[in-house]
Amino acid sequence: MQMSVFIQEVRRALLRPPEAVLGDEDILLESWQVISLYRARLRLTNEAWSIKRFDLDVPAADKEMNLNADSFGQAFLIHSIDPSNPYHIRRTVDIVKIEQLSMYWGGPDNLQIGGSWWSPHVAMAFAPFNEDGQWKIMWLPAHLQACSYRMYYTVGAAVVPPIFDDVTAFPLEEQNFYLISDVAMNLLPMVADSVKGFDERQKLQVEVLKKKLQQWEPVFESERWEGFRREQPMRRKVFGQSRASAVRTDYK
Repeated sequence: MQMSVFIQEVRRALLRPPEAVLGDEDILLESWQVISLYRARLRLTNEAWSIKRFDLDVPAADKEMNLNADSFGQAFLIHSIDPSNPYHIRRTVDIVKIEQLSMYWGGPDNLQIGGSWWSPHVAMAFAPFNEDGQWKIMWLPAHLQACSYRMYYTVGAAVVPPIFDDVTAFPLEEQNFYLISDVAMNLLPMVADSVKGFDERQKLQVEVLKKKLQQWEPVFESERWEGFRREQPMRRKVFGQSRASAVRTDYK
């Protein structure tokens, strides 16, 4: 959305006040503040490679567990670890969407044979997901023995572009109208009469803006929790590849 269109839409949401009452600079500065708030809520960072690590202690027989990594943003590398085995060879495991797990493992969910003290790490792929506000991670197949993997992840999900680039710097283009309603709601006091306050039309517009914000809020939250899906994962070439490296992941 072009910045000129964005300003025009904010003015329309405010019942088109004259520029002498509400200048374009007021709209831009308020937009900047609201976008900063959204960026904090989306847990985005200025540095896309601000990373942390977390050890996944995978139990035997289970296929998923809660993911309690601090400030989890997007996993980009998972590899096996085994401090007790001096001969352990690290193996990386692909990170996929939950609906792609069956593409990486076509056998039974629970292994009947396979895995040992020598090589207990049998996961073919991991899939992080969020369920009711709780991050979780699923894998296939289930392990015969408990073992550990190390996960590296970004604290944020993407880099937000600057606002003054002639494009609304909201990272989710499809939610520009959520931003418009939020900015308009914050600017309403500037267009109200200094003595009488809101007139009847403005009071009705407050209710309209509240309704729009309530409609957009669940969509915003779903995008917030699905932050790791906003970037198309690329085939990893570092530290070797998983045993599923020949499986296609570019299906539309």
